[in-house]
Amino acid sequence: MSSTADGRWHRSRHAVLLLVALAVVYANSFAGVFLYDDFVDVVGDPRVRHGFSSLPEFLGHTRPLVRYTFAINWALGGDAPFGYHAVNLAIHAAATLLLFGLARTTLLLDSMRGRYDGRAEPIAFVIALLWGVHPLQTESVTYVTQRYESLASLFYLLTVYAFARSTTSAAAPERGAAWRWLSVLACALGMLCKEVAATAPLVVLLYDRLFVAGSWGEIAARRGRYYVALAATWLLLVPSLLLVTRRSRDWVGFHLGTGTYLRNQPDVILRYLRYCFVPVPQCLDWGLQPAPRLIDTLPATAVVIAAGLATLVGIVRHRPVAWLAAAFFLILSPTSSVLPLGELANEHRMYLASAAVIAGVVLGGDAILRRLARRDGPGSRRAAVAATCLVAAVAVVFGLLTIRRNALYASSLAIWADNARVVPTSATAQGNVAESLRDEGDIEAALAAFERCRAINPHHLGLLQYADLLRQRNRLPEAVAVLRRVADGSPDGRPLESLGMALFDSGRVDEGLAALARATSLDPDRSQVRVTYGMLLIMANRAAEAIEQFQAALAGSPGDERGLSGLLIAQGAVGDIDAAIATARRLIACRPDNADAHARLGQLLLWRERPADAIGELEIAARLDRRLPRVFETLATACEAAGRLDAAAAALAEAIAVHDEITGPNADDETRRELTAALEAIRDRVAPKRP
Repeated sequence: MSSTADGRWHRSRHAVLLLVALAVVYANSFAGVFLYDDFVDVVGDPRVRHGFSSLPEFLGHTRPLVRYTFAINWALGGDAPFGYHAVNLAIHAAATLLLFGLARTTLLLDSMRGRYDGRAEPIAFVIALLWGVHPLQTESVTYVTQRYESLASLFYLLTVYAFARSTTSAAAPERGAAWRWLSVLACALGMLCKEVAATAPLVVLLYDRLFVAGSWGEIAARRGRYYVALAATWLLLVPSLLLVTRRSRDWVGFHLGTGTYLRNQPDVILRYLRYCFVPVPQCLDWGLQPAPRLIDTLPATAVVIAAGLATLVGIVRHRPVAWLAAAFFLILSPTSSVLPLGELANEHRMYLASAAVIAGVVLGGDAILRRLARRDGPGSRRAAVAATCLVAAVAVVFGLLTIRRNALYASSLAIWADNARVVPTSATAQGNVAESLRDEGDIEAALAAFERCRAINPHHLGLLQYADLLRQRNRLPEAVAVLRRVADGSPDGRPLESLGMALFDSGRVDEGLAALARATSLDPDRSQVRVTYGMLLIMANRAAEAIEQFQAALAGSPGDERGLSGLLIAQGAVGDIDAAIATARRLIACRPDNADAHARLGQLLLWRERPADAIGELEIAARLDRRLPRVFETLATACEAAGRLDAAAAALAEAIAVHDEITGPNADDETRRELTAALEAIRDRVAPKRP
């Protein structure tokens, strides 16, 4: 077998082993349920439900590519979690193979010649294996929404890998150019996934300088256009920059302040590093609070600054190992620097950055083995065997921890209860335990968990669900008290929206509408708060004002089903029949299976004295939902107006049948008597009695 064929065999064997390892440790991830942000970004996003046709709705917004993959998942499998987990695992598998390829390619570069001869393949395999099965990755793989992180990291790795391939001596000029353009494309796709990709051009530039080019001037002369193209991909982050400049509620960490957030990140970075070596216990929410005093953060800050300075010295002295440290800091910089996010730390932020740490440890271990080989001779063989056993043991431990962690994702209650056990002071964990208990029907336990959440943080947004549960149990004064505390000083309009509904339900209509008006001023771009405001304005007999709110909501979300439904009702209430007909048609175009929209359009057409057209819409509504209130009665009226008395009689007979299904066959209420009388009147007209 030739050396080339032998090399391909080894690469294929290692790739298969990596895929098998991932299949084993993530086999139980397919039982995972939707959690937390999944109900906002995946199953709760109405754009996702538009499937393949939803791409234009995502363009111009943040992270459009990942959101579109959710829509494709929906088109292929609806809200069944299995398909989403399959895609997430495929992304992780591809990222693992790319890491293997990048490590191998780097160790075989001309600048590394002689250092890793004969060992590049196994070293790259160990790096990829330990990274792929590491339990720290579970949040980015098994938690569906964190596809943002994994897919952005996949394209990040492809950006660097494609550049590395373009510089190998085996790459012909035309192939090298193709690899570089693939690198640019991957970088652009990464920018469309998540903001973590923003540093990819800088990581590639440092890779070029430390592994490939002899000087910065050589880089500018030989690959200047390539770097201009890479930098141009930053333009794709404009929607994210606009969110930051507007301090949108999607970026929920501004209450911390830039200085406070930055000051606490050195502690977070050291926590991340510890988790690379000892990845237990794990949590979705750590509930970390900022250190109250500057002096509390000084030790960690000193360590991180020292590491940063050492990295800079390594870059200046052209030390290739400095690239790993620089990549670690650059990958983390969008989430661990000046931009304050909602939580100080999250495990998924270390998804890609952990690769640099693992690679550094593996390369350090290899350096120790080489030194032993030069010093001990025969003893180095035993050291190599011991190192192999150690790698295998670590991989097995990591794999078992990953399997155990994945098992918790099979139940919302299980994973949040575990989180609350590890971090009892996490209001988010307690709130989600309460929601999970509520969903399982254990209302009393849910109320107790909500109280624990409230005791930890009375301003926590999770208490909106507590207030909703109190409203359902007709404990309106308590719900209002909870919501007032949550809304107090909150920059988010959602607490005021819920407060407005609770006040409205309590009969305090003017106060409720005032709260909703304030909510729209806090969140002017959020369509749902305007829709809620509009619905309550209709109930308060202020339909003309409601129309303004619905139109403002639809300006930002033209296909919003609730907004179109509300606008349709409001236009009908003010007597603008033609506008209501147009809105009903818009709603049906967005949601053809909306029975209520067809029924309302039929009623409107009947009012416009177009009974034949009304019949068509009402028949569709009846087919979609035969129990829709008064659909058969309205159909009978339309048929009667069109002179189709037999059809009118059949519609009334069906109305009586539906009434009996709902109330029971022996019910004899006023509605049934009215329907029976109307049916008899129609039958008398069809076959009048003889004198």
